[in-house]
Amino acid sequence: MLNLLEDDGTSLSPKNDREFIPQATNGAALGSATVMWSDLFLAEGGIINFNNGNQTITHSLGTLTTNGDLAIAGALSGVTTLGMSGVLTTAGAIDITIADEGNDVGLTVTQNDVTNNPIAANITNAGTGNSLFINHNNSGIMINANQDVSTHTGNLNWDTINVVRTNTASSTSTNTGSVMKLENKAALSDTATDTTKVLEIVQDGDSTGRAIDIINYGTGEGIKIDQNSNAR
Repeated sequence: MLNLLEDDGTSLSPKNDREFIPQATNGAALGSATVMWSDLFLAEGGIINFNNGNQTITHSLGTLTTNGDLAIAGALSGVTTLGMSGVLTTAGAIDITIADEGNDVGLTVTQNDVTNNPIAANITNAGTGNSLFINHNNSGIMINANQDVSTHTGNLNWDTINVVRTNTASSTSTNTGSVMKLENKAALSDTATDTTKVLEIVQDGDSTGRAIDIINYGTGEGIKIDQNSNAR
């Protein structure tokens, strides 16, 4: 432990041109488990450097950037910007709240590796709850999937949205539910009007592909429509 005291036992105030350097790497601690420092003040652009650059946390105005993986044991909330080039692992919740400041983006995941084609975002849920729950309370688009293939050459076989449910259950089990379920719940007053479409498919441009392609290898219906109104 490194104790910095004046000869009279009072705290030492180092000069501005001095550095606190231990005699050897990993040779001294700042505080202890029972006697701790209070606050740490770093200037703009300050860097917390672990093991000579193995992992760093760098500050810029309003932003903390880490150069590697980040594991969080608790919840992550109240963060303005978290920029990193590695993996974010958390055992708690990630709470993203965007104030009413215009067309801000809550979460952006960018994958620029066109050689190895890794997964940009992977959600694994071993429980019975929702893997992804989105509560949308405004007039904007809830989910916007934009796949731009205009800058690529050659033959492309890309799915913008691919939903696959793998069933390896035993022959004695019964599975229900839907691979994809679209439901519009409208509980309107007598003066309200709801013209929302449950599903709209638009084929634009010079594409000669099919707007809908349904392949059914099972014994059930390919399409089943239950109509409970006088509309078409």
